[in-house]
Amino acid sequence: MRDEEQNLYADLDIKNIDISDAYLKVFVYDEIGRKEIKDLDWHGNLALLKCDLSEYLETLYEDIDKYIVIMSVKNDALRGIDDSSASVLKAMGLADFEEDSERVAYYAIVSSEGTIEEKGKESLSYEGNMGDAEIAVESAIVDYGDYSSIRIDGQEYANNYKGLNIVVYNKQTHRVEDSVSFNTVSEEPATIR
Repeated sequence: MRDEEQNLYADLDIKNIDISDAYLKVFVYDEIGRKEIKDLDWHGNLALLKCDLSEYLETLYEDIDKYIVIMSVKNDALRGIDDSSASVLKAMGLADFEEDSERVAYYAIVSSEGTIEEKGKESLSYEGNMGDAEIAVESAIVDYGDYSSIRIDGQEYANNYKGLNIVVYNKQTHRVEDSVSFNTVSEEPATIR
């Protein structure tokens, strides 16, 4: 953790910790007492906090029996996916992102039960069940509303930021483990939670 304005620094050594199902909560102590920082409350696989898209996808794919990975694009995100990330997506059974990826709406659902994906030049949507989860996903290019939506059991989880929006549902715990957006469109912050 690093806060330059308040001169707060912290390192976390997780070498000997089982990070596959961890609970992380950060507290700060000052002269007055303990303060809880809720923005850093985390339950699940700490490895998912990696900021690099290809490492993130690899971590999910290694444990795909445990997860349903739902992706939806907002803006012109597919053309900005790097070669390493595209390679992992292809290994996950997804489309080749190099061909016809400019100004494209896209969604994908990946799990051990199968893969569902669609790419097109308009507004796209899917509704259905996978495991015990009712999933609804939408993606639309600028001309059709420019949005990303991922709902599980009726609740919205997508950040709806430009780039690749990903929601990770844990089939064992029956809850969303992560919701993240990887900005593949511009030089602004790469990862948003």
